[in-house]
Amino acid sequence: MLCPGGDTTKSPNPARDCGTQFQQLQGGNTGLTAETSKAWTLGMVLQPTPQFSFGFDYWKYKIKDSISTIGEQSIFADPTKYAGLFVRCSQATPVQQNAIGACQNPGPVDPLAYVINTFLNLGDVKTSGIDLQANANSGPTSSGRFNLSYRGTYITKYEFQVEPRGTWFNPLGAYNAQFAGPVIRYQQVVTLGWELGPWSTLVSNRYLNGYKDQNSQGAPFNVAPFNTRSVGEYSVFDVSVSYTGIKGMTLQAGLLNAFDTDPPFTNQVGRFQARGYDDRFANPLGRTYQVSARYEF
Repeated sequence: MLCPGGDTTKSPNPARDCGTQFQQLQGGNTGLTAETSKAWTLGMVLQPTPQFSFGFDYWKYKIKDSISTIGEQSIFADPTKYAGLFVRCSQATPVQQNAIGACQNPGPVDPLAYVINTFLNLGDVKTSGIDLQANANSGPTSSGRFNLSYRGTYITKYEFQVEPRGTWFNPLGAYNAQFAGPVIRYQQVVTLGWELGPWSTLVSNRYLNGYKDQNSQGAPFNVAPFNTRSVGEYSVFDVSVSYTGIKGMTLQAGLLNAFDTDPPFTNQVGRFQARGYDDRFANPLGRTYQVSARYEF
C-alpha cells in the first residue's frame, strides 16, 4: 500500500497515490451464475364506503446469489481481502498503461492503475416490509371534487451478504459501508387534489424518515459526539395548478419544493461530487418554478 491508513509519507507522489479518485474496471462478468429469488405477499383492500378505501400488502423476498458490484468503498476498506481486485501499472496492458495517467511516470514504485469493480455474485439478500395505501374522495360537491391519497412503505427487515455464505449486514435505518448507504425504513407520498370545472390543483408531500449517518470516514467524524449523529427526516411539498378551459389546450404552473426545504445534512463521502447531502434521497435544488402549455389537435 502506498498510503496505508491515509499516511502520505509512504508515497513518492501523494497527489497521484493518496486521497484521489482511481480508475475502475466496470461491466459484465462471464463467470456469473443466475440470480434466483423466492417471494410471497399477503394483502387486502377494504372499501367500507364508495368514497373511502384502504389496504396493505405484507411482502417478503429472499434473493440468492444476488448480482451486484462490491463497490469501491468496500474494496479500499479491506485491501487485504480484496487484493485480487487491485491492478497495478505493472499488471496493466500496454494499451491501459498509455491511457491511465498514474502509469505514465510511475517512478520507483508500482502505482495503482485501477480496481476491478465488475458484477459479481455477492451472496444472498433477505428483506420484508409492508406497503400501505388509503384513498378518500368527496364525490361531486358545490365546491368541486376533492381527493386525498396516501401511499407508504415500511421496511421491517433488510439483510445482505457481500460474498457467498458470508457475514450478514444490516443497513436498515443506518449507513452501512458495505451497502454504501442506508435503507430508508419508512417513506410516504400523500397527495391532495381538487377539481372544479376547468380548474384542478394538486398538492403532494414526499417524506422519508431519518437514519444513522456514516460517522466513520475519519476525524473528526469517527469520535464523539460526531460519530453518533443521525441524518434528519426529509419532507418536501409540491404544488401544481392546471387549467383546461381552452379547447385542446392544457395550461399548468407549479412549484417544486414549495417551502424551499434544504436536504438534511449528512457527513457521507461516498457519493460522487455530492457532499453535505445524499443525492439518492434528497434534491439540492430549492424552490423551483415550472410552467407548461400543451395543445392537442
